[in-house]
Amino acid sequence: MKTIEDGAKEYAKLRASSDVWRDEISKDFKAGVEFAQRWIPVDEELPDVKDNPYQVLVMSGTGHMETYHIIDSKSQHFIKKYISWRPIERI
Repeated sequence: MKTIEDGAKEYAKLRASSDVWRDEISKDFKAGVEFAQRWIPVDEELPDVKDNPYQVLVMSGTGHMETYHIIDSKSQHFIKKYISWRPIERI
């Protein structure tokens, strides 16, 4: 498996011919990865269930991670048990 740094360098090399542009593209690549991997604190935002329940990855205060099938993210159970969450992307 490639590291984020390796992926950023490889992507930048494909997209730019000058070292200056490669550095900028590499920074943008890393920022995108950081955004995609971000854990969202439950006190900042709760998953938006809308009409369709879906699954998210959740983390408890002890660092335990699991998938959670959300029906109502505003329930006290969800808010008290988990400290952060992130969406599971469907491809």
